Amino acid sequence: IRHFIVAENIAKRNGTYCPDNKYNFAFGASEIKPLNEIIQILSDTINNASLFVFHNASAEIGYLTKLGLQPTQLPIVDTQNLSYLLPDQNRGLKIGLESLVRALSITTSTTHMHNAGNDAYLTLLSAIEIDKVIYHSQEAAGMDN
Repeated sequence: IRHFIVAENIAKRNGTYCPDNKYNFAFGASEIKPLNEIIQILSDTINNASLFVFHNASAEIGYLTKLGLQPTQLPIVDTQNLSYLLPDQNRGLKIGLESLVRALSITTSTTHMHNAGNDAYLTLLSAIEIDKVIYHSQEAAGMDN
């Protein structure tokens, strides 16, 4: 997992609408790079991917599209949409990543959400946990394939 900070935005901070965890990447050092280099790294990643895991895919695809990237050529796993399949979820309400992580009882060493690298990791863990819940509920119902 890598976390990039856009060099051109180094002075910008969060904190008004969500916690400022820009410098709280839990899995190594953040990399400060110019936006054009980050776009190239993302493009290379997209070109070598076999699927995408997002939380709120439409928003993420929107951000990537604004950067000139097209991630829609591959299968997409959207943990926000998959959360509707979980027991006891309010149908029709969009669940945030932090609420989903709590609902799935995911424990991790990072408590710094709203850091893109940490959120990506937690999104991947959420997808794995949702798969386990769905698979085990189907298995219990005798519907395993």
